[in-house]
Amino acid sequence: MDLEAESIYRHQEEGEVLVLGIDRQYESYDTAADEGVTTGIVVRYAREWDGYGAMPGAATAAPLYEFVAATGEKIREFERITMTDE
Repeated sequence: MDLEAESIYRHQEEGEVLVLGIDRQYESYDTAADEGVTTGIVVRYAREWDGYGAMPGAATAAPLYEFVAATGEKIREFERITMTDE
């Protein structure tokens, strides 16, 4: 399954969730050498959101393989509110 950021999925335990991104998680990282010790890939997601994105404190992360195993197909894309000068 290919997960897409900025999309809403149905999760078996969490219900509808907004996928915020897929990131590499590091145990340690040396910025001078631009390398680190990775602990795996995680999915950042939110249980609650509004038109601007995740609500404060609603974002969490789960290991990619666990998240994919508990997630169904994409329900819809997230429709972000955009501000205009008008």
